[in-house]
Amino acid sequence: MLISLIRKEVISHVLSLRFVITFILTLLLGSISFTISATEYDHNIYEYGARERGNRDVLEKILLLEDDGDRRWRIFGQEGKTEPVPVSKMSSVVQGLAPSLPAAINATRSRVTNIDRGIWRNPLLRMNHAPDIVYVVGVVMSLLAILYSFDSISGEKESGTLRLMLSNAVPRHTILLSKWVAGFSVLVTPFVVVYLAGVGYVWARGSLELSGDQAVRLAMLLVMALLYISVFFNLGLFVSCCTHRSTTSLFLCLLIWVALVLAVPNLAPVIAKIMEPAPTIVEIEAEKRAVDDEIRLRMRRIYDLSGGLSYGERVQREQEKLEQEGEDRKKRWDRYLVNATRQQTNLAGLLGRIGPSASWVYAATELTLTGPSVYDRLDGAAKRMRLRMDEMDEEIEKAHRNSNWEQMPEIRLDELPTLNLTYPTLDQSQWVVLNDLLLLSMQIVIFFMLSFALFLRYDVR
Repeated sequence: MLISLIRKEVISHVLSLRFVITFILTLLLGSISFTISATEYDHNIYEYGARERGNRDVLEKILLLEDDGDRRWRIFGQEGKTEPVPVSKMSSVVQGLAPSLPAAINATRSRVTNIDRGIWRNPLLRMNHAPDIVYVVGVVMSLLAILYSFDSISGEKESGTLRLMLSNAVPRHTILLSKWVAGFSVLVTPFVVVYLAGVGYVWARGSLELSGDQAVRLAMLLVMALLYISVFFNLGLFVSCCTHRSTTSLFLCLLIWVALVLAVPNLAPVIAKIMEPAPTIVEIEAEKRAVDDEIRLRMRRIYDLSGGLSYGERVQREQEKLEQEGEDRKKRWDRYLVNATRQQTNLAGLLGRIGPSASWVYAATELTLTGPSVYDRLDGAAKRMRLRMDEMDEEIEKAHRNSNWEQMPEIRLDELPTLNLTYPTLDQSQWVVLNDLLLLSMQIVIFFMLSFALFLRYDVR
């Protein structure tokens, strides 16, 4: 009985106009998304190599200066070390936050600066984000899932076929299960085919390595996509069981889709910014300047109390103590900015997960190493690079104090600080994705159980 009903539903879906539309849209948008992502990845790889070669040439010119070591160190201190930001190997499938990352990190003795690539790119690329597989699944496939299931029950009632089936003593749970299996299978089959073909295309052109780690990530990405699509399919099934007319069901489904896919993810950061306000960099810099002014006034007072003498062991000790206090206070302001921003980001992620769209986006970008965790790791790598520059600066100051102008520390390319950006391992990504996987699975179960409970009491007259 179940097999016969599934066969009937499959034939009905395949012969319908929406299957043709689904097939064309999935094929067209899937092909475009994989082609654009792979092309962008190849461009980023070329740019990374060009920047790496250019930065190395600049350092080699400094090393070839036929002058004393002090001049070479002064030039190096001004130029600093510029390291291009590595390109995620899986950004050829999902772009995620990769276009928003800086092109390179420049570290000098005094600061770390992000080198943005946006000024050298087409500005329309930022205005209109190129569609990748995350966009195709998050927006297009979720809408198609709604269109496949909104009239599963209410449409059958309007046509009279639902009453006919139940008059033949067919169990209601069998009817509901057959509609779910047939409708969902017909919906996702074109997507799975296009996904596998797209991954094969990216691999064939050399933009993706199907190693063990990446193969598992791609398989998990497909599973998460199917779970996400299933949430909206079950949502449409649930709304269909709540209504008795297909037009009413379609209106409610589209209203809920707009709220979950468009409204909630975009409103979550705004609400988080209001609930957990974080200071701006300008405000933090103003506070740090106020600390510097206060320290200078207190040091001036010590100078005046010492009778205008700027030397002496006690005076120097007090000055060093004030300088250390000022540095500690400025570091506390920096930590406050980091912590406030992190709390705001976490709250935005929590609010966004009210809808399934945010769970899909966070999981997809985490699996493809293009998510928010890359920002945190890049920040840590830049700080380590800056600390290494500080250590080299201390060596220079020590040589200056000893008046060893001709014996400055030698600059060697292999000893210069590098941007050691490490990406999350597969185990780490799996733990992060587990929460989103559970959220999507719970939503699937809840919507299906609600549909089952309502359909058992559904009036087919």
